[in-house]
Amino acid sequence: MVTTLAAMAKNLVTLSCSIEYFRLHFSSYSLKLLTMNRDFPPPNLDTMPINALREILSNLNIIERSVLRKVNRTLREAVDNNHTTVDVEFDFCDDYITLTLDGIMIEYSNDDENKCQILDYQKPKIVDSDYVEFAKKDFGIHLKNPNTRIKNLKLQWEYSEDLFYKLLHILETFFDEITQNGGSGFSVETLELGENGGNKIARLLRLIDVNTITSLIISCDQFPVEEEEEFINVPQWERIRDFRVFGNVEHPYTIINALGNVSSFSIDQLNNNVDLTSQMVLLFILLVSGTLNYLQSTNNFFSNFQSFWELQTWKNNFSRLKSSSSFSQRSTHFGKCGS
Repeated sequence: MVTTLAAMAKNLVTLSCSIEYFRLHFSSYSLKLLTMNRDFPPPNLDTMPINALREILSNLNIIERSVLRKVNRTLREAVDNNHTTVDVEFDFCDDYITLTLDGIMIEYSNDDENKCQILDYQKPKIVDSDYVEFAKKDFGIHLKNPNTRIKNLKLQWEYSEDLFYKLLHILETFFDEITQNGGSGFSVETLELGENGGNKIARLLRLIDVNTITSLIISCDQFPVEEEEEFINVPQWERIRDFRVFGNVEHPYTIINALGNVSSFSIDQLNNNVDLTSQMVLLFILLVSGTLNYLQSTNNFFSNFQSFWELQTWKNNFSRLKSSSSFSQRSTHFGKCGS
């Protein structure tokens, strides 16, 4: 099936390249003369102008490009050298892996004979390979290509320590290859993680190119985010402009205190803690106004913040907002002025 698809893809590309070749390099009169000359050899993949190939590749989706790069070396180099963007989701489970590219999901698992079974947009197929290694290979095509910019990279591993370290090993292997070739990490704009542990978040965040990361999304519906100080102290955090949490945060003040470069953030709390939300609003206002920097210079500001909050008359004013729409919603969004 793959061979047939590859042959069809090759024929289609040859035909498309022929048309593009003539369109770009000959006038209508020259084209007429060429079509009359039966001895004129038809253009082939090895002699196609690179501009013609780029024109075609720019109109193909990620799966079509993946098929074309398997046809021959010429097309593989053309695909890999073509600048493109893609959304990638990698879900590592106990007995299968799903790799989603621009919304198209591919599932890898073991069959009865311990071979890799692949379920994707085509018919199921069996490959004589370990399913983890096969998924790793397909995953690496996009992570290691310096010409591919990943708009959104979503990583999940079912809150399993074993699966996390397996995934981390895969990613660190790719990372080492990239840095050995002069790169700075994965070209990812938004990193989305299904994790609550600050140490794990930090280890994954460090693998992203500091020059490409702009957004961090944390989803933790089972446990609150903890060890926040681990990931807010990595260099990549300084480049983040958009920070979102779906779940609860163990020490929100630690995060809010480190939002100096973040232009907007949101926290989707599971328990709709209005009192906590009000405190975060106050801290954010102090941060934007510059007052927070002054208050931090005083001794034990954050350790005494709860008592400070309880003593203030404006706490009651915030409490009156419970019935308003801005505080009755579970998701509360904050943005700096002018962002």
